[in-house]
Amino acid sequence: MSSQSIKVGMVGLDTSHAVEFTRIFQQLEATQPDAVIKVVAGFPGGSDLPISQQRVPEFTTQMKELGVEIVHDIDSLLDRVDALMLESVDGEVHLEQAQQVMSAGKPIFIDKPLANSVDAAFEILRLSNEHSVPCFSASCFRFSSNLLDTIDNSEIGEIISAETWGPCHLPTGVPDLFFYGLHGIEALYTLMGSGCQEVVRTHTAKADVMSGIWPNDRIGTYRGLRGGSLDFGATVFGSKRTVTIELGIPYRELCTAIANFFRSGIAPVPLQETIEMLQFMEAANRSKQTGTPNPLL
Repeated sequence: MSSQSIKVGMVGLDTSHAVEFTRIFQQLEATQPDAVIKVVAGFPGGSDLPISQQRVPEFTTQMKELGVEIVHDIDSLLDRVDALMLESVDGEVHLEQAQQVMSAGKPIFIDKPLANSVDAAFEILRLSNEHSVPCFSASCFRFSSNLLDTIDNSEIGEIISAETWGPCHLPTGVPDLFFYGLHGIEALYTLMGSGCQEVVRTHTAKADVMSGIWPNDRIGTYRGLRGGSLDFGATVFGSKRTVTIELGIPYRELCTAIANFFRSGIAPVPLQETIEMLQFMEAANRSKQTGTPNPLL
């Protein structure tokens, strides 16, 4: 890769993330101390989801206005870039698209969700190992400074329990929780870490509440909202103090993490922990059907 710039391509222009992240990288360009991250090309992609089809033309036009070259397939994109960002809003297409990128040996960031199933996510992990391709996936809340400031905080003490909340729309054609619920679940995992053993879920038209049990009798809860205030937030129950914090939308922090990943080749979030979050969601979906706690598989 060039010592002056890392040329990045985007796959999937059916999400506002493609436009927002490109703008942020352009804003960061003047302040980046190492190789500059430049989004230079994009493949519109898309899927059969109505939300995908409706968004592709608008966001493709906006990417052109930002100076990004639009190409007609992933192979053409691979010829032009050093690294890839897989932004397709539909996780169902992530495995197929990631396979093309990894076969070419290009580092890849996969926007949430990593995949629409645990099985597909494990296949992405296998491909990453087989091709020795650096890969990570995360919601922006993984890098929220408000959340990170509560971890290893001497005033709060050890995190005994935590609750996160945020909007949780359940669009048709997407597995339950995999579309927007992942944001709040990623925030919960940022606080609690990996190791959840089982999940129980309560579901109504207006909300979902999922409680997981972690080692040492620690409980983590995610509340997905579909009515009233739809802000993101968290309560951290520490051994010394309990704090409640509001969460903004930390796109800039995520883009900084992606930039550092492309420069170093070191994933800031292990794929195994990301896969556990998908296992959490699948267990919560089973619990919704049975009304009983379900183990992570």
